[in-house]
Amino acid sequence: MVISVSGRDSIRSVGRYEVPEILGKNTCGPVIRAMKKDFGIRNGISMVIDKHIMPLGGLGSSGSTAAGAAFGINRLFGLHLSKNRLVHYASLGEVISAGTPHVDNVAPAIFGGFTVVTHRNPIRIRKISVNAGLDAIIILPGRGKASTKKAREILPESVPRKAAQLNTERVASLVCSLVDNDAKGIIGAIGDDIIEPARAAAGIILHFYEIKKVCNSFGYSASSSGAGPAILILGEKGNKHRDMLLKGIDRIFKERHEVFISGIQNSGIGVMR
Repeated sequence: MVISVSGRDSIRSVGRYEVPEILGKNTCGPVIRAMKKDFGIRNGISMVIDKHIMPLGGLGSSGSTAAGAAFGINRLFGLHLSKNRLVHYASLGEVISAGTPHVDNVAPAIFGGFTVVTHRNPIRIRKISVNAGLDAIIILPGRGKASTKKAREILPESVPRKAAQLNTERVASLVCSLVDNDAKGIIGAIGDDIIEPARAAAGIILHFYEIKKVCNSFGYSASSSGAGPAILILGEKGNKHRDMLLKGIDRIFKERHEVFISGIQNSGIGVMR
């Protein structure tokens, strides 16, 4: 993203994926409006969005734009806002994609690492750097979902006690394992008995249980990435079965898809040099 002062507020989309160039339809729009109002900014703001994250894929594409807008305006006008305040403004952009402000994607985009919301009003985020030596493998289908808002609407209003108990245990185990840099503990804590089953049943996450099965057989774990349809797979760096896992994924996932392998970024958003 390139941000600059101009005669009027504007968006230009470049890069692999097109995004809306209308302020009212792009997640940077509410961020621009709120920050200009709160800080008395009279200049126009021009944004060029070089989008390489597939929209509606479950990878935080909309959140990355909103986070980039908040970060860029803060830098451009010397506002010196804390990262918690940046998360607040960036979350306003998610109204466009999800129907409500939320920090699920913008907090890790701004902070990096693993983030926990410890307080919502005002927003307070606790960051845990991930130094456990993990590979992150992303399966990205050739198509996105209908909308993040609809993916949130299909979630159950109430859940069985056992599912809630299992998910709470996993969250506690995950946080402890992250603090201890315990790769096996992190991998073992990945799982969900509430949200993923609902989205898999709705056809948002394709071949999910087949992918989980092949992952478990090679020492990996799989979960929905965001609201899907992308699938996130975690494993230890140097796992000798990685090539076999990737072949297994290709056999299962016959539809058009891409596979990306990455580490985990701990520094969060920044300025490209």
